Amino acid sequence: MLVSRSMKITKFIVFGALALITVSLMGACSSGGFRGSEFKVKNLAKGDIDFVADAHYRETQNLLKDLTKKLYRRNPSELSKTPGMTIELRSEQLFVPTGRVRFAELDFAEGTEALRLALDSNFRGDRVLALMAGLNGMIRNAYEYRAESYMFDQLNEQKLYQSARNVEILVWQLGHLQDQASKPLLLTNSLTGEVDNLSF
Repeated sequence: MLVSRSMKITKFIVFGALALITVSLMGACSSGGFRGSEFKVKNLAKGDIDFVADAHYRETQNLLKDLTKKLYRRNPSELSKTPGMTIELRSEQLFVPTGRVRFAELDFAEGTEALRLALDSNFRGDRVLALMAGLNGMIRNAYEYRAESYMFDQLNEQKLYQSARNVEILVWQLGHLQDQASKPLLLTNSLTGEVDNLSF
């Protein structure tokens, strides 16, 4: 009877110590004690490639937001096609945290379909909206519409490759395609006499 009681006490002490260590470690993680990063329980379900994929997705979203602002500043007539629209409001609409990027203004075209609209010389709507909705939708599709990846998620290499190739083709088309008045569909690069702006 004494042995079993002492074993129970020992187990209690061991489990108590383990619990204290776990709580201490979690506290150290959350206060930046390990590598200066914040501890999140969901990160336990992530592998190294998941952290890389998450960082790449976030950076892509940030770059697309910057590009949206630059294109609207370069092409203010596109924004004025929607009364009362601002760059900030359009950016909020385009970059909701997760999910598909679809607009009634584009007849709910998304991904490459929206990109085709942006490059159609007969399109009379907001070309910047069509372009950025298409780009953002295509990239989100390549990530299976996930803002975060976990160990059991898989990245689709073919979709990632195709989206990269589509971006290359799009850049060439934007530099060469013109509207019916022989003007660029969208001003992206610097004009003759201006300082080159390679940030686009």
